[in-house]
Amino acid sequence: MKPSLSIKTLYRAPVKTILTFVLLAAVTFAFFSQVGEYAITERELANAAGQYIGVGTAEIAEAPDIKPVSSDYMNADPRVASRYSEEERAYYLDELRYQPLSREQLDAISGLPYITSFDTRYMTVGVSDTYYRPDDGSPFYNYTTRCIVEGTLAEIKYGASTNLMGSTEEGEFYRFDWLVLNDCTPIAGAGDDWSHDYATLLVESNAVKPYMRSSVGGSERSVTYTHDYIYDTAYLEGLTPGNRYVFVLRFDPLEALPNVTEGRQKYTLYLYDHLAEPWCGSIWPVTGAPDDYLETEEYAPLRELVEITNADIHTFDMVYTDDMSTIPRFAEGQMVIADGRALTPEDGAGGASVCVVSRDFAEANGLGVGDTLTVRLGTELFEQYKGLGAVAGTRERYSPAEKAVTLEIVGVYADTDGASAQARQAHRSYSVSTVFVPKSLLPVDESTLDKHMFSPAEFSFKVENAWDIPAFLEESAPAFTEMGLTLVFSDGGWTDIVDNFQSAKQLSLIRIVILAAAVAAATGFTVYLFIGRKKKEYAIMRALGTPRHTSARALTVPLMAVTALAVLVGSAVAWVYTVTTVAGGGTLAMLEERSANASIPATVAIGCILGEFALALLIAIVLLRRISALPPLLLLQDGGTGRAGGKRA
Repeated sequence: MKPSLSIKTLYRAPVKTILTFVLLAAVTFAFFSQVGEYAITERELANAAGQYIGVGTAEIAEAPDIKPVSSDYMNADPRVASRYSEEERAYYLDELRYQPLSREQLDAISGLPYITSFDTRYMTVGVSDTYYRPDDGSPFYNYTTRCIVEGTLAEIKYGASTNLMGSTEEGEFYRFDWLVLNDCTPIAGAGDDWSHDYATLLVESNAVKPYMRSSVGGSERSVTYTHDYIYDTAYLEGLTPGNRYVFVLRFDPLEALPNVTEGRQKYTLYLYDHLAEPWCGSIWPVTGAPDDYLETEEYAPLRELVEITNADIHTFDMVYTDDMSTIPRFAEGQMVIADGRALTPEDGAGGASVCVVSRDFAEANGLGVGDTLTVRLGTELFEQYKGLGAVAGTRERYSPAEKAVTLEIVGVYADTDGASAQARQAHRSYSVSTVFVPKSLLPVDESTLDKHMFSPAEFSFKVENAWDIPAFLEESAPAFTEMGLTLVFSDGGWTDIVDNFQSAKQLSLIRIVILAAAVAAATGFTVYLFIGRKKKEYAIMRALGTPRHTSARALTVPLMAVTALAVLVGSAVAWVYTVTTVAGGGTLAMLEERSANASIPATVAIGCILGEFALALLIAIVLLRRISALPPLLLLQDGGTGRAGGKRA
């Protein structure tokens, strides 16, 4: 019988044909969609593993809860703490300071299993003769807003204003005396926003001595009063109007005065800078002094403060690293490369003079990838702390920067979180004045580096194989506790993804096995019924002398036609359903930000289609072999029609 004629036999029982089609299509849909979802998730998880890494550090104790709008953290620098009493020094170094780790502790950490790379970072000053240090914003103290002015004291207005935010020990509100200065000449400071080069300046001076550390208006960015403050009304009464003085002042560039016009000062100026006291006073008489008074021994402290002030406004935080990808903020997405590229180990190995700068700094100065930045590098090491960074602020932290380098900008980075979030993690955040450079440019000798203590924010390690992260947490993490440390680790959510996948994988495999059994049973049952109801036709063809293989083909062709159509339709519907739903839920949804591909692998689709088709054909062949062994007359008997595999009479 021709294949076309055998297919036409399906029309004799359309209801049974449709039921056969629906049953095969339904089981195909269920099996195909489940296998497809499993294959997609397995493939995308394997692909995503290459995009996830574990980045960690360790700490002795949590970072102290101190607001970076205060300048207090400078006292945690051992160089600055040395000026205080033993009791105060112990507080600053043991409680206020983010406790550092030694080189030996870092070596022990770097040798733990599954850690594939380890990076230590250093910070020194970089002074530019061209560019100014940007302000990090209101949550952070600006150590550079000191200005030094020479002027003639024209008048003192005693008790000119009152501030309700501060008071004396007796409960008296702060009163301010106003100093009117004429013929003013700027000597140092104020950055690129020097708006005080006017003939007349108005300076506020606290008329009373504070009994505790306090600030004006609740903002320590403007001025902070400490126990060193001496410039009350009694002190000012000792000044002589008409004489010239040098004044050390502070201001806040975020608090501009209203209605500023030509010839008027832009900011409120406050007499006194606690960072310079007591080694450099805030008022220096210069009437009768030689023109080069700053070069004389008498004014040496003032000369030193001028040098520090002028260096600070041009200071950048040079962070030396072998691999920026190990920096936790980059690994966790809080900082990203907005243009160009990050620094890699190859930059250090090749001795490249390259750098990566902040977008804020680049945009403010019209710089971009390919431009150059020339700075002088210093040898003093500083702790990572946003807002303070490598700014000297005071003589204990200052050393002239001398090594000049010209760096090519190869990348521009940007913060993705806000200033408030960074203020809560000031120890781990970077100022917009940070410039990342290869560690090969570090101008510090090895003997100094060997004694250096590392803040937990100044080193980190990577577990680069995502599949090793669970093993690292299980096997290596306890070692940190044994060393008296706390592990700080981030894997971008990989562990949760793997845990969810393993649970989903077990359930999915169980469902696949059950559905595979259902497909086999449904296919076998369908084929059995189809062959069973066609046995009489087969027996008649055999009785009329039709060859066995021709008779078998007459039954097989229509069966496989229905099977092929049902499998193709069921697979197509399952394909559409799976690719439109699988990305929206389950484990794959957790990979959405990693650009997961929801298409079913072609090999899986082809395998499912051919597999079910082959299963139906195999069952049909087995059944046809069994009935072909029976005589045609036996198949035509009523008893024979009931069982395709009945025994001979």
